Amino acid sequence: MFLQFYLLLWFAPHITASSPPSPTIDIHIPNLGTVRGFNYNNFKSFIDIPYGQSTAGPNRWKQPLPYPPWKDTLDATVTKDGCAGANSGGDPVGPDSQSYSEDCLNLRIWVPSNTTNTSLLPVAVWLHGGGFIYGTTGDPMYDGRNYAIKHNTILVTLNYRLGALGFLATPNSGGHSKYDLSGNYGLLDQQLALRWVKDHINAFGGDSTRVLLFGQSAGAMSVVCHLVSPLSSGLFHAVEIRSPVGLHYKTKKESTGHAQTLATTLGCLPVGDGIVPCLRKISAAKIVSSQLAIEYIRHLTDPGHGINWLEWIPNIDGKQSRRVYMFTFFVLIHIETLFPSFPQVLYCWTNPIPLLSTTAPGTACP
Repeated sequence: MFLQFYLLLWFAPHITASSPPSPTIDIHIPNLGTVRGFNYNNFKSFIDIPYGQSTAGPNRWKQPLPYPPWKDTLDATVTKDGCAGANSGGDPVGPDSQSYSEDCLNLRIWVPSNTTNTSLLPVAVWLHGGGFIYGTTGDPMYDGRNYAIKHNTILVTLNYRLGALGFLATPNSGGHSKYDLSGNYGLLDQQLALRWVKDHINAFGGDSTRVLLFGQSAGAMSVVCHLVSPLSSGLFHAVEIRSPVGLHYKTKKESTGHAQTLATTLGCLPVGDGIVPCLRKISAAKIVSSQLAIEYIRHLTDPGHGINWLEWIPNIDGKQSRRVYMFTFFVLIHIETLFPSFPQVLYCWTNPIPLLSTTAPGTACP
């Protein structure tokens, strides 16, 4: 909770410093269309630009589809849905007026205006935390105007699928193998958003060759996954990992047991044709309300299952991640930010992606 409070102070604007809204601004994105955002005195904001199509219905538990080009001006001054998760209806860190659905693959862009530099600005892409079960770009603590202005950087925040809707994997779940799910759909969403940034951020004045990927908690664990995923190659150029959770990612065996627990809770066992066709017929709200069943507590705390306090988490699928031990050989802890009297602990992984220190922004590990 202390770290969440710290993030609120870090991202959110100071009330006395916020600027009254100016007229809106339209920006044309080549190969997509024109988008309308807010034009404040010292920053511009584009709220919830869709980067992916709805993940409801036949698109549930499938690779996300890019949002197609549009003809009319897209209104990015209106808040859209966050991804359905454990906070649907109530945010654990404060009042929540956000609406939620499976049509949620949106991103927000914050562009500083108080610069005379005509060159392209660096870009930072933020992955929110929340244990892979809650969180949204609409959370007030992820308001990015302060970050963009302070660092003279374009900030992008994004939604990705959460909980069972984002990380259900069903290897060997019974029935025809064509129904089995590989999982990691939340990571696929993040990769689609990163490709969107690579292809389109130049229209906002951003440099697509200088993209920092950073996140906190589950967002930090996601960054770790992207470091080792071949599907993320070339989508970012530096990373910053804030408060990652030192838990292992799920094996196929663990994923199967987890999926069967959910299927049992929702009445989708015995398997018959497999649990997935049955689960596809169930509403997102019902899945979300059932994904934290009491049986999971036994799975999470039983040493025989491998203790892991996160109910829904990326799994080792051989595509996104190839190393079961991938989280054990490097870590970045910004301990000096929270506890100034402690020295910073910084370990580097020797690959082409540098890990950045907050005490020396832009400085790569040796």
